[in-house]
Amino acid sequence: MLNSVTNPSTPTTSPGSPVTCLAATAVAASMSLTTQPTAPGMKLILVVAASTAVGTIGIAGKDVFGNNISETITAGITALGAVNGNATYYSSNIYSLVNASGITTTGLTSGTLAITAVFAWNRNFLPAISTFTQTLEWFTGSESATVPFTDLSEYEFDFDVQKEFVLKCKGIAQDRLPIGNRSTTPLTVSQVVALSQQVDRPDASWACQVFIDPISGTPGTTSFGSMLNGKIKITQPTEGVHSLQNKQVYTQVARGKWEITLDAKLIYDNILQLEQFRQDNKQYVQLNFYGRSVGSNSLQQVTFIIPFKFQTFAVTSTPSMKFPEADIAGIGEYDPGIGASYKMTWNNSVQAPNYTS
Repeated sequence: MLNSVTNPSTPTTSPGSPVTCLAATAVAASMSLTTQPTAPGMKLILVVAASTAVGTIGIAGKDVFGNNISETITAGITALGAVNGNATYYSSNIYSLVNASGITTTGLTSGTLAITAVFAWNRNFLPAISTFTQTLEWFTGSESATVPFTDLSEYEFDFDVQKEFVLKCKGIAQDRLPIGNRSTTPLTVSQVVALSQQVDRPDASWACQVFIDPISGTPGTTSFGSMLNGKIKITQPTEGVHSLQNKQVYTQVARGKWEITLDAKLIYDNILQLEQFRQDNKQYVQLNFYGRSVGSNSLQQVTFIIPFKFQTFAVTSTPSMKFPEADIAGIGEYDPGIGASYKMTWNNSVQAPNYTS
Protein backbone atom coordinates (compact mmCIF):
# COMPACT_ATOMS: atom_id res chain seq x y z
CA MET A 1 0.00 0.00 0.00
CA LEU A 2 0.99 3.62 -0.46
CA ASN A 3 0.20 4.38 3.18
CA SER A 4 1.21 2.78 6.42
CA VAL A 5 -1.42 1.53 8.82
CA THR A 6 -1.02 2.72 12.37
CA ASN A 7 -1.12 -0.22 14.79
CA PRO A 8 -2.04 -2.67 12.00
CA SER A 9 -2.33 -5.62 14.38
CA THR A 10 -4.67 -3.83 16.79
CA PRO A 11 -7.01 -1.44 14.95
CA THR A 12 -9.78 -0.04 17.13
CA THR A 13 -13.16 -1.73 16.83
CA SER A 14 -16.79 -0.72 16.78
CA PRO A 15 -17.98 -1.23 19.46
CA GLY A 16 -14.83 -0.44 21.41
CA SER A 17 -15.14 -3.72 23.33
CA PRO A 18 -16.10 -6.75 21.21
CA VAL A 19 -19.32 -8.55 22.15
CA THR A 20 -18.65 -11.88 23.90
CA CYS A 21 -20.60 -14.55 22.01
CA LEU A 22 -18.90 -17.56 23.59
CA ALA A 23 -16.50 -17.50 26.53
CA ALA A 24 -13.47 -19.78 26.27
CA THR A 25 -14.94 -23.28 26.12
CA ALA A 26 -13.43 -26.73 25.59
CA VAL A 27 -13.55 -27.59 21.89
CA ALA A 28 -16.35 -29.99 20.93
CA ALA A 29 -17.54 -31.43 17.63
CA SER A 30 -20.49 -29.00 17.67
CA MET A 31 -20.97 -25.88 19.77
CA SER A 32 -23.52 -23.07 20.14
CA LEU A 33 -23.10 -19.40 20.92
CA THR A 34 -24.36 -18.16 24.27
CA THR A 35 -24.96 -14.68 22.83
CA GLN A 36 -25.92 -13.97 19.22
CA PRO A 37 -24.33 -11.18 17.13
CA THR A 38 -26.05 -7.81 17.40
CA ALA A 39 -28.23 -6.61 14.48
CA PRO A 40 -27.75 -5.98 11.64
CA GLY A 41 -24.77 -8.36 11.73
CA MET A 42 -21.23 -8.75 12.98
CA LYS A 43 -17.87 -10.25 12.06
CA LEU A 44 -16.77 -13.07 14.36
CA ILE A 45 -13.37 -13.22 16.05
CA LEU A 46 -12.37 -16.75 17.03
CA VAL A 47 -9.48 -17.49 19.41
CA VAL A 48 -8.09 -21.03 19.74
CA ALA A 49 -5.83 -21.76 22.72
CA ALA A 50 -4.13 -24.76 24.36
CA SER A 51 -4.67 -26.97 21.29
CA THR A 52 -2.23 -29.78 20.58
CA ALA A 53 -3.30 -30.40 16.97
CA VAL A 54 -4.37 -28.47 13.90
CA GLY A 55 -7.98 -28.58 12.74
CA THR A 56 -10.90 -26.68 11.25
CA ILE A 57 -13.75 -24.49 12.50
CA GLY A 58 -17.04 -24.44 10.63
CA ILE A 59 -19.63 -21.68 11.02
CA ALA A 60 -23.24 -21.85 9.78
CA GLY A 61 -25.85 -19.13 10.15
CA LYS A 62 -27.54 -16.26 8.35
CA ASP A 63 -26.29 -13.05 6.73
CA VAL A 64 -27.76 -9.56 7.20
CA PHE A 65 -30.45 -10.35 4.60
CA GLY A 66 -31.54 -13.61 6.26
CA ASN A 67 -29.83 -15.86 3.70
CA ASN A 68 -28.12 -19.08 4.81
CA ILE A 69 -24.34 -18.78 4.83
CA SER A 70 -21.47 -20.94 6.01
CA GLU A 71 -17.70 -21.13 5.93
CA THR A 72 -14.85 -23.30 7.13
CA ILE A 73 -11.73 -21.82 8.67
CA THR A 74 -8.49 -23.80 8.49
CA ALA A 75 -6.91 -23.57 11.94
CA GLY A 76 -3.28 -24.40 11.51
CA ILE A 77 -1.79 -22.29 8.73
CA THR A 78 1.86 -22.05 9.75
CA ALA A 79 2.35 -18.78 7.84
CA LEU A 80 -0.17 -17.18 10.20
CA GLY A 81 1.72 -18.39 13.27
CA ALA A 82 -0.98 -20.94 14.06
CA VAL A 83 1.09 -23.58 15.85
CA ASN A 84 -1.24 -26.53 16.51
CA GLY A 85 -4.08 -24.26 15.45
CA ASN A 86 -3.53 -21.79 18.32
CA ALA A 87 -4.20 -18.34 16.86
CA THR A 88 -6.82 -15.64 16.30
CA TYR A 89 -9.11 -16.06 13.29
CA TYR A 90 -11.73 -13.83 11.66
CA SER A 91 -14.90 -14.90 9.90
CA SER A 92 -15.10 -14.11 6.20
CA ASN A 93 -18.86 -13.55 6.47
CA ILE A 94 -20.93 -11.10 8.48
CA TYR A 95 -23.44 -12.98 10.63
CA SER A 96 -26.78 -11.76 11.92
CA LEU A 97 -27.30 -15.17 13.54
CA VAL A 98 -25.33 -18.35 14.09
CA ASN A 99 -27.38 -21.56 14.07
CA ALA A 100 -27.83 -23.71 17.15
CA SER A 101 -24.84 -26.09 17.14
CA GLY A 102 -23.71 -23.97 14.18
CA ILE A 103 -20.06 -24.03 15.29
CA THR A 104 -18.42 -27.30 14.27
CA THR A 105 -14.81 -28.35 14.71
CA THR A 106 -12.34 -31.02 13.73
CA GLY A 107 -8.97 -31.59 15.37
CA LEU A 108 -7.85 -28.89 17.83
CA THR A 109 -7.30 -31.59 20.44
CA SER A 110 -7.55 -30.42 24.08
CA GLY A 111 -8.05 -26.83 22.88
CA THR A 112 -10.45 -24.09 23.90
CA LEU A 113 -12.44 -21.80 21.63
CA ALA A 114 -13.60 -18.26 22.46
CA ILE A 115 -15.74 -16.18 20.09
CA THR A 116 -16.37 -12.42 20.13
CA ALA A 117 -17.95 -10.17 17.51
CA VAL A 118 -17.63 -6.60 16.18
CA PHE A 119 -19.42 -4.41 13.65
CA ALA A 120 -16.31 -2.88 12.07
CA TRP A 121 -12.66 -1.92 12.42
CA ASN A 122 -11.19 1.60 12.31
CA ARG A 123 -7.83 2.04 10.62
CA ASN A 124 -5.68 5.14 10.33
CA PHE A 125 -3.45 5.60 7.28
CA LEU A 126 -0.51 8.02 7.12
CA PRO A 127 2.29 8.54 4.57
CA ALA A 128 5.08 5.99 4.96
CA ILE A 129 8.77 6.00 4.11
CA SER A 130 8.61 2.42 2.80
CA THR A 131 6.33 1.20 0.05
CA PHE A 132 3.98 -1.70 0.68
CA THR A 133 3.66 -4.24 -2.13
CA GLN A 134 0.92 -6.81 -2.57
CA THR A 135 -0.17 -9.73 -4.71
CA LEU A 136 -3.46 -9.33 -6.57
CA GLU A 137 -5.76 -12.05 -7.85
CA TRP A 138 -8.86 -11.83 -10.02
CA PHE A 139 -11.14 -13.90 -12.20
CA THR A 140 -12.11 -12.34 -15.55
CA GLY A 141 -14.66 -14.97 -16.57
CA SER A 142 -12.19 -16.46 -19.05
CA GLU A 143 -9.12 -16.83 -16.85
CA SER A 144 -7.85 -16.63 -13.32
CA ALA A 145 -4.66 -14.64 -12.82
CA THR A 146 -2.28 -13.55 -10.10
CA VAL A 147 -0.27 -10.33 -10.29
CA PRO A 148 2.70 -10.50 -7.90
CA PHE A 149 4.82 -7.69 -6.45
CA THR A 150 2.21 -5.01 -7.22
CA ASP A 151 3.04 -1.49 -6.06
CA LEU A 152 0.32 1.13 -6.38
CA SER A 153 1.72 4.60 -7.00
CA GLU A 154 -1.40 6.72 -7.52
CA TYR A 155 -4.77 6.91 -5.77
CA GLU A 156 -7.50 9.21 -7.05
CA PHE A 157 -10.72 9.77 -5.10
CA ASP A 158 -13.42 11.46 -7.21
CA PHE A 159 -16.58 12.83 -5.62
CA ASP A 160 -19.53 14.85 -6.89
CA VAL A 161 -22.80 15.61 -5.17
CA GLN A 162 -24.67 14.07 -8.15
CA LYS A 163 -22.47 10.97 -8.59
CA GLU A 164 -20.97 8.02 -6.75
CA PHE A 165 -17.75 8.14 -4.71
CA VAL A 166 -15.04 6.55 -6.91
CA LEU A 167 -11.51 5.33 -6.17
CA LYS A 168 -9.09 4.82 -9.07
CA CYS A 169 -5.65 3.25 -8.62
CA LYS A 170 -2.56 2.99 -10.82
CA GLY A 171 0.71 1.20 -10.32
CA ILE A 172 3.20 -1.40 -11.53
CA ALA A 173 3.47 -5.16 -11.13
CA GLN A 174 6.22 -7.70 -11.59
CA ASP A 175 4.22 -10.06 -13.80
CA ARG A 176 0.78 -11.41 -14.73
CA LEU A 177 0.51 -15.17 -14.35
CA PRO A 178 -2.49 -17.32 -15.33
CA ILE A 179 -3.60 -19.78 -12.64
CA GLY A 180 -4.49 -23.35 -13.60
CA ASN A 181 -4.01 -25.52 -16.67
CA ARG A 182 -2.97 -23.16 -19.47
CA SER A 183 -3.97 -25.67 -22.14
CA THR A 184 -7.63 -25.20 -21.19
CA THR A 185 -9.35 -22.37 -23.07
CA PRO A 186 -11.21 -20.68 -21.56
CA LEU A 187 -10.69 -21.38 -17.86
CA THR A 188 -14.32 -20.65 -16.99
CA VAL A 189 -14.09 -21.89 -13.38
CA SER A 190 -12.44 -19.48 -10.97
CA GLN A 191 -9.10 -20.63 -9.57
CA VAL A 192 -8.63 -17.72 -7.15
CA VAL A 193 -9.16 -17.82 -3.40
CA ALA A 194 -12.89 -17.75 -2.61
CA LEU A 195 -13.90 -14.87 -0.34
CA SER A 196 -17.34 -13.99 0.91
CA GLN A 197 -19.38 -11.30 -0.82
CA GLN A 198 -19.09 -8.20 1.33
CA VAL A 199 -22.24 -6.27 2.19
CA ASP A 200 -20.50 -2.93 1.70
CA ARG A 201 -22.40 -1.02 -0.97
CA PRO A 202 -21.20 1.74 -3.31
CA ASP A 203 -21.05 5.12 -1.58
CA ALA A 204 -22.90 8.13 -3.00
CA SER A 205 -20.91 11.36 -2.88
CA TRP A 206 -23.88 13.36 -1.56
CA ALA A 207 -23.47 11.48 1.74
CA CYS A 208 -20.50 13.66 2.59
CA GLN A 209 -19.75 16.37 5.12
CA VAL A 210 -17.00 18.95 4.68
CA PHE A 211 -15.28 20.84 7.49
CA ILE A 212 -12.74 23.66 7.26
CA ASP A 213 -10.92 24.82 10.37
CA PRO A 214 -7.90 27.02 11.16
CA ILE A 215 -4.65 25.13 11.50
CA SER A 216 -4.55 26.17 15.16
CA GLY A 217 -7.94 24.54 15.75
CA THR A 218 -9.35 21.02 15.73
CA PRO A 219 -10.18 19.23 12.45
CA GLY A 220 -13.83 18.43 11.91
CA THR A 221 -15.22 21.31 13.99
CA THR A 222 -16.58 23.93 11.57
CA SER A 223 -18.99 22.72 8.88
CA PHE A 224 -18.47 24.05 5.34
CA GLY A 225 -21.50 23.70 3.08
CA SER A 226 -20.35 25.22 -0.22
CA MET A 227 -18.35 22.40 -1.86
CA LEU A 228 -19.97 20.79 -4.93
CA ASN A 229 -17.40 18.28 -6.16
CA GLY A 230 -13.74 17.54 -6.05
CA LYS A 231 -10.82 15.19 -6.43
CA ILE A 232 -8.25 14.03 -3.90
CA LYS A 233 -5.12 12.64 -5.50
CA ILE A 234 -2.28 10.89 -3.68
CA THR A 235 0.81 10.14 -5.74
CA GLN A 236 4.09 8.43 -5.01
CA PRO A 237 6.13 7.75 -8.15
CA THR A 238 7.51 4.20 -8.10
CA GLU A 239 9.89 2.37 -10.39
CA GLY A 240 10.74 -1.29 -10.69
CA VAL A 241 14.50 -1.79 -10.25
CA HIS A 242 16.19 -4.49 -12.32
CA SER A 243 19.42 -5.82 -10.83
CA LEU A 244 21.81 -8.51 -12.04
CA GLN A 245 20.02 -11.59 -10.69
CA ASN A 246 19.51 -13.51 -13.96
CA LYS A 247 15.87 -12.39 -14.07
CA GLN A 248 13.87 -10.34 -16.55
CA VAL A 249 11.46 -9.05 -13.92
CA TYR A 250 12.25 -6.31 -11.42
CA THR A 251 13.30 -7.42 -7.93
CA GLN A 252 13.11 -4.15 -6.01
CA VAL A 253 10.92 -1.06 -5.98
CA ALA A 254 12.24 2.49 -5.71
CA ARG A 255 9.99 5.38 -4.78
CA GLY A 256 9.96 9.14 -5.15
CA LYS A 257 8.38 11.69 -2.83
CA TRP A 258 4.66 11.47 -2.15
CA GLU A 259 2.19 14.31 -2.66
CA ILE A 260 -1.47 14.88 -1.93
CA THR A 261 -3.54 17.43 -3.85
CA LEU A 262 -7.14 18.57 -3.59
CA ASP A 263 -9.09 20.14 -6.45
CA ALA A 264 -12.67 21.24 -5.80
CA LYS A 265 -15.52 23.39 -7.07
CA LEU A 266 -17.22 25.73 -4.58
CA ILE A 267 -20.34 27.83 -4.54
CA TYR A 268 -18.77 31.28 -4.35
CA ASP A 269 -21.17 32.75 -1.80
CA ASN A 270 -18.66 34.67 0.34
CA ILE A 271 -15.03 35.76 0.27
CA LEU A 272 -13.81 33.98 3.40
CA GLN A 273 -11.87 31.31 1.49
CA LEU A 274 -10.62 33.86 -1.04
CA GLU A 275 -9.09 35.74 1.88
CA GLN A 276 -7.41 32.54 3.11
CA PHE A 277 -5.95 32.13 -0.40
CA ARG A 278 -4.81 35.77 -0.49
CA GLN A 279 -3.06 35.47 2.90
CA ASP A 280 -1.51 32.08 1.98
CA ASN A 281 -2.97 30.47 5.10
CA LYS A 282 -2.96 26.74 5.73
CA GLN A 283 -6.22 25.19 6.99
CA TYR A 284 -7.53 21.79 8.01
CA VAL A 285 -9.90 20.44 5.35
CA GLN A 286 -11.78 17.36 6.52
CA LEU A 287 -14.13 15.30 4.35
CA ASN A 288 -16.31 12.54 5.81
CA PHE A 289 -17.88 10.09 3.34
CA TYR A 290 -20.63 7.97 4.86
CA GLY A 291 -21.96 4.57 3.78
CA ARG A 292 -24.28 1.97 5.23
CA SER A 293 -24.97 1.50 8.93
CA VAL A 294 -22.73 -1.22 10.35
CA GLY A 295 -24.69 -1.22 13.63
CA SER A 296 -25.06 0.61 16.92
CA ASN A 297 -25.15 4.09 15.32
CA SER A 298 -21.82 3.41 13.61
CA LEU A 299 -21.51 4.03 9.87
CA GLN A 300 -19.19 2.71 7.21
CA GLN A 301 -17.03 5.77 6.74
CA VAL A 302 -13.95 7.18 5.02
CA THR A 303 -12.43 10.35 6.49
CA PHE A 304 -9.70 12.55 5.00
CA ILE A 305 -7.89 15.22 7.00
CA ILE A 306 -5.64 17.45 4.89
CA PRO A 307 -3.56 20.43 6.16
CA PHE A 308 -4.49 22.29 2.99
CA LYS A 309 -2.82 25.29 1.35
CA PHE A 310 -4.31 27.00 -1.71
CA GLN A 311 -2.38 27.17 -4.95
CA THR A 312 -5.14 28.54 -7.21
CA PHE A 313 -8.51 30.20 -6.66
CA ALA A 314 -10.38 30.93 -9.90
CA VAL A 315 -13.80 32.62 -9.77
CA THR A 316 -16.32 32.24 -12.62
CA SER A 317 -19.48 34.33 -12.87
CA THR A 318 -21.54 34.80 -16.05
CA PRO A 319 -25.13 35.95 -16.72
CA SER A 320 -26.15 32.39 -17.66
CA MET A 321 -24.97 30.89 -14.35
CA LYS A 322 -27.36 30.31 -11.47
CA PHE A 323 -24.64 31.22 -8.98
CA PRO A 324 -20.95 32.17 -9.13
CA GLU A 325 -18.43 29.36 -8.74
CA ALA A 326 -14.85 29.08 -7.53
CA ASP A 327 -12.44 26.40 -8.75
CA ILE A 328 -9.76 25.80 -6.14
CA ALA A 329 -6.63 23.68 -6.07
CA GLY A 330 -3.94 23.12 -3.50
CA ILE A 331 -1.68 20.67 -1.71
CA GLY A 332 -1.42 19.03 1.68
CA GLU A 333 1.55 20.22 3.72
CA TYR A 334 3.11 18.51 6.73
CA ASP A 335 1.47 19.55 9.97
CA PRO A 336 2.61 18.47 13.45
CA GLY A 337 -1.00 18.45 14.63
CA ILE A 338 -1.67 15.21 12.72
CA GLY A 339 1.98 14.31 12.22
CA ALA A 340 1.71 14.11 8.43
CA SER A 341 0.60 15.86 5.24
CA TYR A 342 -2.65 13.90 5.31
CA LYS A 343 -4.50 11.31 7.34
CA MET A 344 -7.14 8.80 6.23
CA THR A 345 -9.41 6.86 8.57
CA TRP A 346 -11.45 3.92 7.27
CA ASN A 347 -14.29 2.34 9.23
CA ASN A 348 -15.64 -0.83 7.58
CA SER A 349 -16.38 -4.49 8.11
CA VAL A 350 -13.17 -5.80 6.58
CA GLN A 351 -10.31 -7.42 8.49
CA ALA A 352 -7.34 -9.34 7.07
CA PRO A 353 -8.98 -12.80 6.77
CA ASN A 354 -7.74 -16.26 7.52
CA TYR A 355 -8.77 -17.77 4.20
CA THR A 356 -11.32 -20.55 4.17
CA SER A 357 -10.30 -24.07 3.22
